[in-house]
Amino acid sequence: MNEHRSLLWNLSYRMLGSADEADEVVQETFLRALEQQPDAGRPLRPWLVKVSLNLSRDRLRARRRRPYPGPWLPQPVADELLDRQEGASYAILLAMERLTPTQRAVWLLREVFDYSVEETAESLTMSASNVKVTLHRSRRTLGERPETHSAAKGMEILSQFLGCVATGDVAGALALLTEDVVMLNDGGGRYAAAGIPLRGAERVVQTLFNLQKRGTPATTLGFARFNHEIAFWARREPRVSREAPFYLLFPEIRGEKIAGIYVLLAPGKLPDVL
Repeated sequence: MNEHRSLLWNLSYRMLGSADEADEVVQETFLRALEQQPDAGRPLRPWLVKVSLNLSRDRLRARRRRPYPGPWLPQPVADELLDRQEGASYAILLAMERLTPTQRAVWLLREVFDYSVEETAESLTMSASNVKVTLHRSRRTLGERPETHSAAKGMEILSQFLGCVATGDVAGALALLTEDVVMLNDGGGRYAAAGIPLRGAERVVQTLFNLQKRGTPATTLGFARFNHEIAFWARREPRVSREAPFYLLFPEIRGEKIAGIYVLLAPGKLPDVL
């Protein structure tokens, strides 16, 4: 069954936005295969995909029922764990949070994993017509896909913006943000973070400049690649217990500007490699 592990993990990760939960879904899927012994006369992969999708949908529903302290952000993963770039960027994982679990599954199978209507219907125990309607609704809810960009472009724009914040260049920082920019901070309830989305260029810049003045300076910082895009990371020695010692920042680039700033502080989601 190991030849199916990568597909199942990549599908589960995109369904849940969590590498840890994707690991658990794959393990549980294989365990069910051993216990239930699928029909040996039929291909195993479709059965495994169906089980993993059902498990992922159940987990997604359960997670959304639980209260979460502030904005929720996905768990980033190293590029080499992803079998393809599509459907794995931070921006698209966040956008998919607007979809129902079934809409998310349909959209992923059809738009990312190139499943036919019939294969998608079989995987989700739906009719072909229902798959088509669900995909249409998913596309309408998501709107235009977030833009893809090279790591070099992302680093260039993000570096310029962070430089403006560090030097107090308000005009320069504002010029690099879209008017409708949104900033999300996920402290996981452990560290201080804005409990609501911060919207608008002026509000985002004011917040970042205040943090720059009052927060503990970073001791080490740099750039890294996760989810096939660039991220900025920083370590510091906190002065207070509610200040995170480490954070990871993802920008969402639209054209030549930043349309989203996603700051991950929650310790359980941060990569071990940094």
